[in-house]
Amino acid sequence: MSDPARPGPGDSLSERLQSVTEALAAAPTPAAVFQIVLNPALEALSAIAGVVLLQQNGNGLQVAATQGYAEGEQTLWQDGTFEAFSPIQDCLEQRTALYFEHQEALLAAYPQLTTPPIGVTVVATAVVPVLLIDQPLGVIMLVFSEPHDFTPEERRFLRILAAQSALALDRLTLSARLQQQAEALSAFVALTEAVGLNTDLETLTQRAREVLRASFPDLALSYYVLEGERWVPAWLDQVPDDLKRLLVAGLPLDTPAYLHAVHTEVPVFIDDWDGEVQRIPYTESFSAGAFAPYFRQGQPVGMLVAGLHDEPRWTSQHRVVITALWRSLGGALDRAEQARQLEGRSALNAFVALTEAVGTETNLPVLAQRAQEVLQAAIPELSVVYYELKEELWKAQLVSDNIDPLTAAATRKGYPQDVPSFLAAVQTAAPVFTESWDAVGEGVAHTEAYGAVAFYPYFRAGQPFAMLVIGTLTSRAWTSREHALFIAVGRSLNLAIERAEGVAQVALHAQEVERSNAQLAAANEELEAFAYSVSHDLRTPVRHIKSFNELLRKKLDPHVQLDAQITRYLGIVDTAATQMNTLIDAMLDLSRTSRQPLLLRLVDLENLVMAARSELEPETPDQRVVWTVQPLPLLVADHITLRQVMVNLLSNALIYSRTRPEAQIEIWSEERPHEWAVFVRDNGVGFDPRYADKLFGVFQRLHRQEEFEGTGVGLANVRRIITRHGGTVFAQGSLGEGATFGFTLPRPP
Repeated sequence: MSDPARPGPGDSLSERLQSVTEALAAAPTPAAVFQIVLNPALEALSAIAGVVLLQQNGNGLQVAATQGYAEGEQTLWQDGTFEAFSPIQDCLEQRTALYFEHQEALLAAYPQLTTPPIGVTVVATAVVPVLLIDQPLGVIMLVFSEPHDFTPEERRFLRILAAQSALALDRLTLSARLQQQAEALSAFVALTEAVGLNTDLETLTQRAREVLRASFPDLALSYYVLEGERWVPAWLDQVPDDLKRLLVAGLPLDTPAYLHAVHTEVPVFIDDWDGEVQRIPYTESFSAGAFAPYFRQGQPVGMLVAGLHDEPRWTSQHRVVITALWRSLGGALDRAEQARQLEGRSALNAFVALTEAVGTETNLPVLAQRAQEVLQAAIPELSVVYYELKEELWKAQLVSDNIDPLTAAATRKGYPQDVPSFLAAVQTAAPVFTESWDAVGEGVAHTEAYGAVAFYPYFRAGQPFAMLVIGTLTSRAWTSREHALFIAVGRSLNLAIERAEGVAQVALHAQEVERSNAQLAAANEELEAFAYSVSHDLRTPVRHIKSFNELLRKKLDPHVQLDAQITRYLGIVDTAATQMNTLIDAMLDLSRTSRQPLLLRLVDLENLVMAARSELEPETPDQRVVWTVQPLPLLVADHITLRQVMVNLLSNALIYSRTRPEAQIEIWSEERPHEWAVFVRDNGVGFDPRYADKLFGVFQRLHRQEEFEGTGVGLANVRRIITRHGGTVFAQGSLGEGATFGFTLPRPP
């Protein structure tokens, strides 16, 4: 079969044009167009060579095709020297063909061309513009080795040939644009179908990546969000580990490529990628980058980033498809944000309900119901089951309504403890997210439709007792958002369970306290009865002893000198009876102190100490005492009983420093974070610190009655009063070196 672009040598110019027209209609590429045009031109006019030069986006003329020169042979237009060949520029500017029938004609028109460029011998030359609607696309130039007379028919032939070239190029350009638009539309449709109902950011970007990879396998795609002052990947394509660590840490706002995209507010395509210039290390494997920004209320919030590995420049097809995808994804992201806000409000309401339940509810199934409401408000498609361990089986206590009856029945019947995912959650004591759910491998019947399942375990006294489980039918993997949501709800439910257990323990403790109070009330009644008995039953025999001892004295003859031993015995009986009465009074006083209600108010301790000193000083008229009283605080206490405490402590200090020529008694206080401490120090006889724990006991004495008077009840009374105030007592001392007694009282909040 003959080539229509190569007519026979005997064909007329009209026949050649007809053949060229037919061939151009089927030309698939610009290179094919130029081949079809140059072949008949050279043959019909007997030119030795031809070239097609095209303008390239304002970057000057470039060789599009050549014909007639052997490979490697030096040409007129080699190395861009055609740009200095003035006839070409004039042809384009004047939009008319130039013909030079011999070299003298060329030099006459352009005397500056003393010799042809680069020494190529050119005798005759034709320079014909390729015009499309009067816009120059380039030129067709033919050169001859001999003089040539360009006839009107030849000139018409070349003009029509150039016009057909322009039309063929325009057809190919339109076809390419249509193809790009079709691919962009296909990408748009594919993305729209993929994300039409999806509002998850990670899923949206994954779908966008799949659409782009279908057209451009070499392309890498990631999506970044602006967090504070850094661009952080929300979804990251596969990149080298060093680059991944850098990107996960976040890129600063002034990273050049990101900053440029934000300023232009449209996709930015960067050819011949230079990681050093763009201030993004570890990106040597990329040859080109694209950055498409997203805004919300005028502020940047996201960035779609694409990269090429093999091609250094973005093609127009790349740009059209990525721009269309950027717009389409932008709409989907807007819908996702709206859905997120709606879900956020629903989830917030559900979280409020859960929080309120945490503070008031103690019924575990009700708490689990609140947790389910939170989860499904945020992600409606989730299935939720709350299990408890009963009879060594995980049995469902709560099943969400979107679970089919067969599965619901199986969950209520129960699953063994060795189900792998249940077991993993128990063993790790942490949430377990199982992806690509294998119902057969897990041994969980009727769950084959689920793609991913997650488990949150709960423990009581270190033993597992409950499990919150969620599942999804729409995906085989969990997103980071779903991870965070389940963990947050799981923790909230855990707090609620702990509180419910705490409330139960408090209720149990309250019952125990109630029993203890009842026992204490009974003991108080017994104590009152005992006090009454002491007051009446014990005093009577003591009075009898004293009375009979007095009668015995009177019966003895007053004129007879009594034996000294008899007198001593009678005195001992009197003293013992008096001491017995004193002890009975002290014991009754201790009992009253324990039962007397406390009236708490602000008490000026300094005034109270002065009053206690005034009460005690008449009892020690012959004792020389040096008082050192530092500023004392206001305390919240019962005035009457606290005065009793200070009287006992000061009296104790006076008694045990009586043997000193000069008693030195110091009183001061210390302010502590949650309490006041009050100290009373003397320079008396002190005590053996080994027996300090006995000082505050009832009837406990470390010195003989003959040495220092007292009942052994005063310090016991101090301890009881201070304990009722919520404080503590203490004592420090050494034999012969004095002692320090004191107490603490809580500070009001």
